[in-house]
Formats: sequence, structure tokens, C-alpha cells
Amino acid sequence: MIVDFQKSETENTEFENQEIYQSAIGSLMYLANWTRPDIAAVANILSRYVSKPTQKYGLRVKRVFRYLKGTLDKCLVIKPSNELKLKAYVDSDWANDIIDGKSVSRFAVMFADTLVGWKSRKQSSIATSTVEAEFAALSELCSESVWYKQLLTDLRVDQAITVYEDNTTCIQMATTEKM
Repeated sequence: MIVDFQKSETENTEFENQEIYQSAIGSLMYLANWTRPDIAAVANILSRYVSKPTQKYGLRVKRVFRYLKGTLDKCLVIKPSNELKLKAYVDSDWANDIIDGKSVSRFAVMFADTLVGWKSRKQSSIATSTVEAEFAALSELCSESVWYKQLLTDLRVDQAITVYEDNTTCIQMATTEKM
């Protein structure tokens, strides 16, 4: 799902009803957390404007609801699998937020080829390079993966976690003993 978030001076008029915007964002966050990970990033971005929404973001919320209406057949699928492997995919953008220059970390965790966890969150500090943004996202995933590993241990499934990262420099940093 692509939503344009570029700054525009023409759409800074205040949204007519702040409570409606807040309620809509609450609904989107619920869906993103429980059934529709495909809207997690956009729900996260739109939630930043609940205290003072503008017409611009009100239109973006409507666009997301139109997207959801057009994709009612999309859902999380849990399928049987004999391959009990835990895989994690991580990615980050670099300084994509035009307001504060912060990056966003995103990851998805799969178990037995079924999506079991996901997160999309703005990083707390400003990365000075794409490698730094990717490494911060990888670090956050590693922190989360400790919980997944403990859950597997509790279920008596002894399995390593395979992490997929697309930045080669970040991979080298993570696998090198010296830093």
C-alpha cells in the first residue's frame, strides 16, 4: 500500500472533527495489530497526527479504508506445515520521515511459513547512514527474537532463528567479532 506523505502547504486546514479522526486511527491500529499487517506502516504514520489532524491526513485515512474495502479477501492464513522453522525478515528506510529525518524499522516473523509477528516503528534516534538505520532495525529484531526463542524453548522446539537482512554492510557488521 502506497500513501503519499510529502509535505504540502495547500492541505494544512484543520480536520473538521478530531474525534472521528482519532476513532478511525484506533480502528486502523487495531486492524494493523491483529489482522492486517499490510497496513501497519501507514497506520503508524497516520497515528502521529491524532492530536492535530489536517484535511490532508483525513483524506489519507479515507484512502486506507477504501484500500481495506477493496481487499476484504486478504487475510492472515495459517497453513499446516511440517517445517517448524522460525524466520525473520528485517528492513529499514533511511531518514524517510521528511519532518524529523528519522528512519522506520520494520520486521516480520514467520513460523512454519505462517506470519506470527510483525512490527513497524519509527526509530528513536536519527541515523546518519543507511547502514546505521538497518543496523538499528536488526538490533531491534534481535531483541524481539529473544522472546520468540524463549517461546519455542517453552514449547520444546529447539530451533535456530534465521534472519534475513538485505544490507550487506550491515550483515558484515553483525557477523564480525571486531567492531
